[in-house]
This record gives sequence, structure tokens and C-alpha cells, in this order.
Amino acid sequence: MSATDKLLPCPFCGGAPRIQHLFMADEPTHSRVICTNCHVKTDYYVYEFGERNIIKVWNRRAED
Repeated sequence: MSATDKLLPCPFCGGAPRIQHLFMADEPTHSRVICTNCHVKTDYYVYEFGERNIIKVWNRRAED
């Protein structure tokens, strides 16, 4: 895992984020990132979008 594959702290509270998966019939269908402290989150993305891309969405900041 490269440095760009790591989730940055929450931009609002500095909390630790995690990837959350949505399952249907025991198969992952969608994923998002959610802060474990303040619970801010990204939209759900189809699982095929991939974790690396979801991490890029979360890590993107206004100045980027």
C-alpha cells in the first residue's frame, strides 16, 4: 500500500476514517468512507469503483 492509498484524517474533526461496505446477498455492492468520530461521509460508490478510487475521493481537499 502506497502513501496515496492511506486515508487521511477527517478534514472536519481530524478523526480516523474507515471504509464502509454495503452488502446485498452477502456480496459487496457499494462502498464509502466515514469518519469514526463526527460521522461525516462520502457518497456511496459502486463496489467496482474500487477502494483506491474511494480513498482518492476522501483524500481530495478543497485546495487540490
